[in-house]
Amino acid sequence: MIKLNKKILITGGAGYIGQNLVSYFLRKKYLIYVIDNLSTSTSINKNIRKKINFFKINLTKENKVKFFFKNRNFDLIIHLAAFSGVQEFNKNVSKSFNNNVLATKNLLSFGFQKKNTKLIFASSAAIYGKVSSDKVNEDNVRNPANYYGFSKLASENIINNVLQKKKNNYAILRYF
Repeated sequence: MIKLNKKILITGGAGYIGQNLVSYFLRKKYLIYVIDNLSTSTSINKNIRKKINFFKINLTKENKVKFFFKNRNFDLIIHLAAFSGVQEFNKNVSKSFNNNVLATKNLLSFGFQKKNTKLIFASSAAIYGKVSSDKVNEDNVRNPANYYGFSKLASENIINNVLQKKKNNYAILRYF
């Protein structure tokens, strides 16, 4: 595998996890693209920004997402972009929910034209609702106790419905 030819898109790449992933993949010599609307992060590290292809895009805007992907294909898309944290989410539930779910829907609608594009999606253990942390596993009932958890579960369902049909490889990571 020639890493210089491997293209990775990181949505939410200006956030804490995103910038750390960008740094990691740059050290490994991948070609990195970042989409972020900068709504929760004001900037991306200047040294990193020089080495990546950065796009300030609101992923809820279907026409902008469609235009971005028009002539671009990626080997891997890491979807971190989301409004997160229950308190922050609850400040504007409708906007936050739509942001998380529409961003995922638009990304899947236009970002997977290449048959073998892979996806890593940052979800949340909030999809399980109120459970004891030492008793949670993937077989637990998904019963979100808040709108943030519902938005992540809705996004997971969209991913499962779209990508299972296309036989794409994907992983959903549920963070605590």
